[in-house]
Amino acid sequence: YKPALILLDRQLEDGDGLHLLARLSEFPNYRPLIFIVTADIHLRADQLPSQVALAGILHKPLSFEELSQALQPLISLHESRPTANSAAED
Repeated sequence: YKPALILLDRQLEDGDGLHLLARLSEFPNYRPLIFIVTADIHLRADQLPSQVALAGILHKPLSFEELSQALQPLISLHESRPTANSAAED
């Protein structure tokens, strides 16, 4: 399974989410949009692997409204794309 969107917590139970982020960059044919979720207010996008399509950094505590605002452009883009059903109806 290859999700198109990943919300990646920086602090994982068994490691650092940035290590997973670096591992994802090893797969050149897989380019999900990734949001890093972190309590580290000093973390900047330029500190992360440039090969990854980083959609943004979200800081904890994260409210539903903040998450919704961050995802809205992606939701709008997804909703504006034609589906297989709409193409078949034309």
